[in-house]
Amino acid sequence: MSLGASRSPALSSLPMRPLCALALLACTGPVATDTAAVDTAALPDTADTADTADTAPYSLQLAGELPLTGAMDVWGEGNTVVLAGGIHRTVDILIADISDPTHPTQLATIEGIGEVRDVELKGGLLVAASDCGCQRGSADHAAWDGIGLRLYDLADPSAPVLLAEIGAPTDSVHNLFLEGDRLYASSMLENAIVIFDVSDPRNPTELGRWTPPEGSVHDQTVVGDMMYVAHVTGFSLVDVSDGANPTSILTVPVARLDGTFTSLHSIWPLPDGIHVATAQEQIGGKLRIWDVERATPTVALPEGEEPNCVHNVYVFGDKLYAAWYLDGVRVYDISAPATPTLLTTYDTSARAPEPTTVPDIRGAWGLWVDNGRVVVGDTERGLLVLTEGGQ
Repeated sequence: MSLGASRSPALSSLPMRPLCALALLACTGPVATDTAAVDTAALPDTADTADTADTAPYSLQLAGELPLTGAMDVWGEGNTVVLAGGIHRTVDILIADISDPTHPTQLATIEGIGEVRDVELKGGLLVAASDCGCQRGSADHAAWDGIGLRLYDLADPSAPVLLAEIGAPTDSVHNLFLEGDRLYASSMLENAIVIFDVSDPRNPTELGRWTPPEGSVHDQTVVGDMMYVAHVTGFSLVDVSDGANPTSILTVPVARLDGTFTSLHSIWPLPDGIHVATAQEQIGGKLRIWDVERATPTVALPEGEEPNCVHNVYVFGDKLYAAWYLDGVRVYDISAPATPTLLTTYDTSARAPEPTTVPDIRGAWGLWVDNGRVVVGDTERGLLVLTEGGQ
């Protein structure tokens, strides 16, 4: 499947009834509560890979890998993959060719630009987010180079060309998202998602910014004119048709679920435009699907205790992919969002999760899916190329 084909439709393209149901501020009143977005399903913990007479069970197999200790997120375009160096001592970005999945080949590296946690590559434009992981006024912040975003021309993947740098006040960026000519950056130091016009990537300009009603921003996914935001106390849907004036459509406070604090880390919409998946980055954290159109609760599916926690969640077509740290990669069939099925898991780490009170970030950090390949950024192993079977 290709990335373009797998993107969810923009909510603004849906019929008026679902859009009005989502826009609770405009349709039903000024306050959105937990019941405004229903937890349709906490995803089950038991794989269902039963074979049928005509279809082999879905599976993931390791094809090849490139080592890079400390690696974090990953993204790609065609056969070119970009891996964030994360906390690697020297390599901040690794660029690879995966045209032969069994032998991924290093094309280039970028070094000396700080801790790169997130990367995106679209239309030959590479954007890298650097996060100092510090507070303003601290010694670490004083030593930081003050650059949160860098844009590169990747027309020749073996020779990336720096186009622009974005610094203060956006001097530290945790996550980013490219959609069309816009770049959306989550800055935890600013507690804002900053929107940039990158139609001229040599001269990016700030359009506007959005801040959550409370808590800190963490991650966002943008489809058309709708931005889906995961923040510490819940999630929000934001109309970004006017980049200078992003408007909250729906905010769902989920500060506590199952009697525990809930830190929503990532969010991704499903293709139907009325469901979203969220990942809860904490010990025992859950992966959930929410119905943001219905206003009555539904029964959550059974779920098991997780030894660690889910990190990032992605939706490509009718499958949901999750990077689950030491528990590796999990893939769900979400063709029926209220009854998702775990298709398979692939454990990228040989380690058993150790008792801890905070998330153990070793293992599968992020992933990118394209044309039957699931490319994983793993903090211990680096770049892994898995191939899908039995689809």
